[in-house]
Amino acid sequence: MEKFNIKRFWQTFKWLFCENSNRLLLWTLALTLGFFMIDSFLVWSMMQVPQDAKLEIEQEVNFQTVTILAVISFCVFIAFIVVHFGYSRVFAFLKTKQKRIAYLTLPATNVERFVAALVYILLVFPLCVLLALILGDTLRMFVYGLTGDGWVSGVPTLFKGGMLFIPRSFAWLDFVECCMNNSIMLWICSLYILGGTWFRRHAFFIVTAALITVFIIGGMCYTSFTHEAAIISFSTSKHVTSLSPIVYPITLIALAAAVFNFWWSYKIFTRFQIITSKWTNV
Repeated sequence: MEKFNIKRFWQTFKWLFCENSNRLLLWTLALTLGFFMIDSFLVWSMMQVPQDAKLEIEQEVNFQTVTILAVISFCVFIAFIVVHFGYSRVFAFLKTKQKRIAYLTLPATNVERFVAALVYILLVFPLCVLLALILGDTLRMFVYGLTGDGWVSGVPTLFKGGMLFIPRSFAWLDFVECCMNNSIMLWICSLYILGGTWFRRHAFFIVTAALITVFIIGGMCYTSFTHEAAIISFSTSKHVTSLSPIVYPITLIALAAAVFNFWWSYKIFTRFQIITSKWTNV
């Protein structure tokens, strides 16, 4: 039972998935309805723009394109918050004594139990949130299409480069910028996983407050020492034109910090007890 066994891991993951399948389905349905309502309201609001203003916008860009881009960007922001809220509840299914006993006594090692929980919250839950976003926008498209307001989908916009931290092109600067963004996102993700592993209550708000503080202090220190406003410059076509040398150490430090946070989360998980305090899991 000391080594990682893929078969035991799979059985543990299946147990975890089955235990939380009903809750996951409810989350997906609720998010689909929520994204549909947000999507529909924002599109309706932007359609109320006076015709003269629309014509002025049309001279520069397509009004429908601008509308869908703005709506999808806001929905992605909401999805981002929901996903990280889910990260902070990585072990929320162990709130009761019975669930803790059941999970901690499964015929699997601590590594297998921990990785099963990570796979569930890092892959399955975000995919369900993405599915809800796609279904919500598609439902909005059908409703607006049937009422004569156009069959315009925001899904293609969702998968364009830059929206989901995908490289905008194969250019080196765009690739480096994408690597930095993803390394920072991985670090943020690991912080919420660490918070969710450590705290039983209000982990999302505790980690968010800590992150805001870190970013404020980091931004102030950067501008104080370098006197530069931005570390990345973009062209009008949204491609990276220049990068500050600090991008490379930021990427490496963020990756190292993320690995450390996941390791620390595992160490905290190995100290889980059947009976714990109200605020922490250890």
